[in-house]
Amino acid sequence: MFKKFFLAALVLNFSILYANAYQGLSARQLARVEAAQKMLGAADDRALSTTIDTIEKSPWNEGALEIFEAVAATYNELVRKYQLTDKKAQERLLDKVRMNMAYFQLGGQDVERSSGDNLNIVIRRLLKTHLSAQLRSDRRFFKSLD
Repeated sequence: MFKKFFLAALVLNFSILYANAYQGLSARQLARVEAAQKMLGAADDRALSTTIDTIEKSPWNEGALEIFEAVAATYNELVRKYQLTDKKAQERLLDKVRMNMAYFQLGGQDVERSSGDNLNIVIRRLLKTHLSAQLRSDRRFFKSLD
């Protein structure tokens, strides 16, 4: 009897620890992921479940989701601005937006210090408008070279 009780208590404790360690996305966050994925359209061929898994594995789900939304919103604005209909051109643009987000995250020069209006600078300016100041200062996602 004692062994059964001990085993049941052990299983219960492990399930509670697992539930606390694994923070899945809320229904609201899942809806936001789906909406952002739709903005990317055919340019992103990853399954929605893959995107959700990637965000859930992040150190802070909300921050990773905000970054994903910023990439999607920036991409969407540029597709409309430049009226891109070619799938390959859309894929290249999405890659460029992602590369510029990585540039920011790895401590790249801020847009205030950048001059000109080539596509990379336009992308960085748009990305910055879609990211909160709190997230941009979070060292889990954005490194600084200063």
